[in-house]
Amino acid sequence: MINFRALELKDKEWMDGLVFGSGERSFEYVFTNQWAWIDSYKPEVAEVEGCFSLRACYGNMAYYLCPVGGDERAAVLRLAEDAAARGHEFNILSVSPKHRPKYEEWFPGAFEFEEDRDNEDYLYAVEKLADLAGKKLHGKRNHINKFLSLYPDWSFEPITEENKHLCLCMDNLWMKENMDNDDLVSVNNERMAIKRCIDNFDYLGLEGGLLRVGDRVVAMTIGEPINDSDSYDVHFEKADLNYEGSFTMINRSFARWIRDNHPDIRYINREEDMGLPGLRQAKESYKPDKMMVKYTARLVGEIR
Repeated sequence: MINFRALELKDKEWMDGLVFGSGERSFEYVFTNQWAWIDSYKPEVAEVEGCFSLRACYGNMAYYLCPVGGDERAAVLRLAEDAAARGHEFNILSVSPKHRPKYEEWFPGAFEFEEDRDNEDYLYAVEKLADLAGKKLHGKRNHINKFLSLYPDWSFEPITEENKHLCLCMDNLWMKENMDNDDLVSVNNERMAIKRCIDNFDYLGLEGGLLRVGDRVVAMTIGEPINDSDSYDVHFEKADLNYEGSFTMINRSFARWIRDNHPDIRYINREEDMGLPGLRQAKESYKPDKMMVKYTARLVGEIR
């Protein structure tokens, strides 16, 4: 078996070194996403044939993340052997449209591919989220105008060492107002993920913004550029629904901040919807410019 080990904070440099230059712009290949959510997925990592490789469990399924960064064909063979040694099926998640034909060429008929819609990233042009132009986003502009009329003393500011603790205050408030949430395990896992990010904000290379009405923080968001790609990953976005239009305003404000501070960024990646109807509706309402199609590859034959 491959000597997989639990992901640690110190692995950021090692993981970035393997993934950087691969062209991957999916959220799974951003260190912060894997490390912040270790309570949920218990990711284990290893370097396999020069590739970044990750093993984890989702529900009752053990899976491997599509290996990138080195000899990918050799890595897939090694991972298949590892799955066999552990006595479970061999599943590879997040196989992209550029990887699928490689697998079909390298291992003819060995894999069955199923599109993983719940795990696909939503990508939006920076200009779209910054300006909200056009008929399709007329409703979003109405939300902005409502916010401006109701809260003329609003302000937006970048997250800094001095104010980052306010993100935790905002999250605690959100938690108190959502105590009737049926999935408290997921809520608590998210709280831990946000705390990990705030506690290690600079080390992780994170950025973010706070939305205030007067002195009160009513929304916050956290993100970072994705590897060496043209995309920017938004990890978290929370808003106080008592302030009408706060979600739309923090979204637009941060998009404008990204445009001003990262002129090479073309797309904002707002990650997946996990198959949650409300989250899917919210993300589709912004009319994504691209969906990052992903497949789950299941071994159904022999590979060599």
